[in-house]
Amino acid sequence: MGMLTRILADVALMARQPLGSFVDIRSPSSDALYNNRGDAMTLVRILGVRRTLSEADVVQTAEGLREDLSGLAEQPGYVQQWWFGSDPTVAGTEVKRTVDATRSTARQLGLDLDMIFDEQERRLPRIMRWEACYLALWTRRSAVLNSEEEKIATAQEGAERESVPPLGDAQDPFIAVDVVADKHRAYVERVLSCLHLHGIGALKMDPRDMVGAIRESIYPGSIGTGWRARLLGDRMHPRVPEVGQEGSAESLLPPSLRDQICSEDANELELRTVQVGQHIWANVDMTLVPERSRPFAELVRTMSGSGIPWRVSLLIEGGGETMFAVKRVAATLLGFGKNRRIWKAIAANEELAANTNERLVKLRVSFATWALAGRESALASQRALLLQYVQSWGNAQVATVAGDPLAGVMSSALAVAPRSTAPATQLPLKEALKMLPYGRPGSPYTHGPVLFKTPDGRMWPYDPVGPQRWKVTNLFSGPSRRGKSVLANTILRGTILSSAAEGADGPKIPLIAKVDIGKSAKGLVVMIQEALPADRKGEAIYVRFDLTTQYAVNIFQTQTGCRAPLELERAFLTSFLSLGLAPLSRERFEGMDMLIMAALTELYRMLGTEGPNLRTKRYEPGLDPAIDVEIAEAELEIIPPNSDPSREVYWWDVVDAFCRRGMYAEADKAQRYAEPILEDLIDAVRNPSIRQRFDRVVPHQKETLCELFERYLLAFIKKYPTLNGPTKVDFGPARIIVLDLEAVAPSGSPENNRQTGLMFMLARHLIGRNFFLHPEYADQVPSMVRPYHRRRFTEVYEAVKILEYDEWQRTKDQPEVQEAAERDDREGAKHGVMLGLSSQRMTDFGDHLVKVATGLFICGVGNMEEADEIIKARKLSEATGQIIRHRLTGPRRDGGGAPFVVVLNASDAQWEQVLVNVPGPIDLWALSTTPEDCALRDRLYERLGASEALQRLSAVFPTGSAVLEINRRKEGRLRRGEDDDVAAASVIEEMMGELYNGTGLGVILRPAA
Repeated sequence: MGMLTRILADVALMARQPLGSFVDIRSPSSDALYNNRGDAMTLVRILGVRRTLSEADVVQTAEGLREDLSGLAEQPGYVQQWWFGSDPTVAGTEVKRTVDATRSTARQLGLDLDMIFDEQERRLPRIMRWEACYLALWTRRSAVLNSEEEKIATAQEGAERESVPPLGDAQDPFIAVDVVADKHRAYVERVLSCLHLHGIGALKMDPRDMVGAIRESIYPGSIGTGWRARLLGDRMHPRVPEVGQEGSAESLLPPSLRDQICSEDANELELRTVQVGQHIWANVDMTLVPERSRPFAELVRTMSGSGIPWRVSLLIEGGGETMFAVKRVAATLLGFGKNRRIWKAIAANEELAANTNERLVKLRVSFATWALAGRESALASQRALLLQYVQSWGNAQVATVAGDPLAGVMSSALAVAPRSTAPATQLPLKEALKMLPYGRPGSPYTHGPVLFKTPDGRMWPYDPVGPQRWKVTNLFSGPSRRGKSVLANTILRGTILSSAAEGADGPKIPLIAKVDIGKSAKGLVVMIQEALPADRKGEAIYVRFDLTTQYAVNIFQTQTGCRAPLELERAFLTSFLSLGLAPLSRERFEGMDMLIMAALTELYRMLGTEGPNLRTKRYEPGLDPAIDVEIAEAELEIIPPNSDPSREVYWWDVVDAFCRRGMYAEADKAQRYAEPILEDLIDAVRNPSIRQRFDRVVPHQKETLCELFERYLLAFIKKYPTLNGPTKVDFGPARIIVLDLEAVAPSGSPENNRQTGLMFMLARHLIGRNFFLHPEYADQVPSMVRPYHRRRFTEVYEAVKILEYDEWQRTKDQPEVQEAAERDDREGAKHGVMLGLSSQRMTDFGDHLVKVATGLFICGVGNMEEADEIIKARKLSEATGQIIRHRLTGPRRDGGGAPFVVVLNASDAQWEQVLVNVPGPIDLWALSTTPEDCALRDRLYERLGASEALQRLSAVFPTGSAVLEINRRKEGRLRRGEDDDVAAASVIEEMMGELYNGTGLGVILRPAA
């Protein structure tokens, strides 16, 4: 046998078959590729399984696939090639492709984030691995057509070719006949439907992408180069025909796909090594499949630690019963030694097929590994490792010598032809299905601005605004110090650098409003501020909100020029006042909500400009000198020409005068003095028409509902005086606003809890009320400002908007706040609003949000009961459940990332995967929320600026934290008798000095002598 193999190899070497002879692809159709025989092939990208699979799940999936695909196994004309490739060296190319896209977006936005991008390009390729999985579906014309169908196909082809000059070796537009195309489409759709049914993500590729993927499998160096095939229908310059070929149409059509794919030829270097392009290759064929079929994940798990590039082709075809008829006879005659083992296997399979409905198939398995040309010793080591790992995969038998080494290498190439040098093995379809590579962790995204990885290193792109989700409601949960805030900020930055930045008027930073408790998002804001030019720093702001005059807010503000609120603003006012004017017992007084709504209507009427008994606010020169200056400089005519010039001047007159000039920012400032404030509600509720309606309602038999309303309102004003006056807070041109409520959102008592609920509602209104504007709402505003607001409402409506809340657990006992979030979830999609909430427990979000959220990011659980509740609410798999219960332990101390489970509703399915967030040291320091690290970082920011500070911190503490060193030094000071607070502050100051001066720990920052 060995001598015969060598002779065949020598013949092949002498024959020197060109590489193109192994590529059986000539022409495209609209949805497939065809060879010269009229066989059709469609390439499907396998995205992976939507759920984490245990070994039992793999068996169950294989059984389901067997039931649905067994009919195809009866027919030899349908062939499946399952292809998997993994290449650590390509990770750099893929990372660069992602980083280049985000870098380009950042530059269009005017953001200098090169420090972050450079770190990603340096670091991620070392910890991530590129892999891809495809399924090539072949339909053999000669096998699937009966004689009558073949006549029809031949007649169609002949009629179309009539009077057409010879095509030579160009692409053939007539090769795809209808009867084959119809059968092939039905075959492809059946397989795709089956994959989707059993939780396997799959994407049918278009012909151009198919050709690109095939070429990349032959020339790995072409990955990421952007090469594109020329197809029928593409615009091209005709080629000059060769002498004697003037009558051929070849020069007018694109070259055959085979010729385009095979741009470099191959050379056989020795018996087991060939060179194709820039790489040398070695193949390994499986001669006997594993004694017991093992999940493909086991092979990947062992191979991932080797660090070598490798690929595998598993070719499955029906007709296994027929193929082995002769071999069974031979094995029976030679029923001893090695053949006895084959004979037993055949007998067992035949018994299984006879006693069950199990179908037998032919399986051919070919592997290959490769290295750069000139690295023969490295290739030899890789071949040895590949042999070792494949043999350990269920005790498979392999061989490294093929009759033609190039044919062996091409056997594992993607979709070049439905053939292989590996011997065909007969086995039940179910056993073959267990071995296939569909069980890799899947993603609905093929690209995205955020890169996560699976625990075994596979790249996992994520697009926060991708079309795969019809709405975005993300819930982030996990106890403290599990990586929740860094994960949320990583995704938020990815959103900024995504397609969300695209707009009709050019790239802009998306509109982001975050209600924070503490400084969880301050690091992101500082990062964006530092990246912006000096004149645009105000586009990202962090505000520590408090109840001082500086942050006075008038909840009754309306849109510029509008005397009354829009319906969505009125709904907020009703909810806010209902909560603020309720007793701590949360008892609801009969008729109170109706009174509030009536009072609001009267309030805006009496302070407006139309109707009887008005209390319109008079213009007071000197109340706001800045407005007086603007009036004078603009030579503003406040009283309209058709009005009595001697009448009193009102603030609304000033507002309208500014609006007539198109000075809307100035109008908005003046309007603050025209609008109602809290105390005006007392006059509104004293209106006789309201008294008449509600005075007969006596909640406590001591005071009427209107009197009760006044008493509670006065108490509310006394407690929150900064809500009883014109708005002072001004966010200017900010597009990213983080409002920190830590100073105003206490907890621990009913009064504190209610205040926290009020502050969450106020913050949402303050920074996010315009997110829900719609162009149709312009019909509700005065005609003078309607064109302005229609343009403004349209711009906001078309922009991607992100509304997020931190520490959501503080609203757990505030149904008004929870209901507002649920309303935002229901209405967010039609307004382009993405919602995000973070809390320490998933149950803090309430049953509704947990069930309808399209993204759960689970960073950990507090106990097994919480884990069980999450698993039950979203019907997660047992494998995912085990990960949630036991493996979400927070960021690794060595900087290796923080694991989390993501549950996504995307592409009409639920995806659940365990992933790892792997920010680099600079990222970790910039986004950290650990108090000790933040204290050190912020002190260094003050001395060095953010950029230099982050580079020094990441160099000295590459794991992204200095907590261990801070605690070590602090404990030493405590042992010496220092006070805890003094010791903590002293350590931070001491370490800041070392990093600033390049002493102590910072000595490594000094340049080498």
